[in-house]
Amino acid sequence: MYDSELIIAILDDHPMVLDGIQDLIKSNISNAIAIGFPSIALFNDFIKVKKIDLLLVDMFLSDGRGIDVCREVKEKFPKVRVLGMSSALERSTIIDLLHHGGAGFILKSTEATAILEAIEKVMRGEIVLSPEANTLLNRSVDNCNSLPSLTRREMELLRYLAQGKTKAEIAITMGLNSSTIDTYYKYLSQKFNVCDTAELLSVISRESLL
Repeated sequence: MYDSELIIAILDDHPMVLDGIQDLIKSNISNAIAIGFPSIALFNDFIKVKKIDLLLVDMFLSDGRGIDVCREVKEKFPKVRVLGMSSALERSTIIDLLHHGGAGFILKSTEATAILEAIEKVMRGEIVLSPEANTLLNRSVDNCNSLPSLTRREMELLRYLAQGKTKAEIAITMGLNSSTIDTYYKYLSQKFNVCDTAELLSVISRESLL
C-alpha cells in the first residue's frame, strides 16, 4: 500500500483499544509497523530516539491530553501526521486538535475498514473527520453552545462528587489512583469552564445532567 515502511504509533491507555488497533494495522497494512504506548511518558521516550510517520492518539489520557501531545509532536516533528481518537464527541476538542496541526479525528467506535481508510487518507495529506465529527462541526452557530459530551468515567466521577465524596474516597471507590481522578477532574473543569467543585456541581444541577 505504501512505497516505504510506515511507522505508526498508537497512544491509548485502554489495553483493548491499543491491542485492537495494533492488530488491525498489522493484519491489513503489509509494510506498516504498529507500536502501542499506554502512556505519554513511554511515547515521549520512544519518539526522542525513533522516527514515526503517523500517531493515533486518544484525546483523554490518564496522564495528559491528546491535544497537548499533538501540539508538541507537530512543533518538534512537523512531518508526523496526527490522527485524534476518542469515545466521546466534543466540538471544542476537535477544533483544538485541528488548530494544533492534527490531521483529523475519528471515534473509537469507528468500523475497522473506516479506520484503515482514515489512515490511508491522512497519509495522503488529507484531513479526515468521522461522519459524526463532521456533522458536529457543521452545526449552525445556534447549536455551538451545546453541553460537552461526557465519558462514562466522567459521569461516574460527577455522581460521586454530587454525593459529597472527596476525590480520595472516589479514587478508592472507582479503583483508580489519585492522579487519574485528578486528571478526570481537570478535564471536567475545562469542559464546563469552572474553577472548583461547587461551581461544577452547580452547573451539573442547573443542566440536570445527573
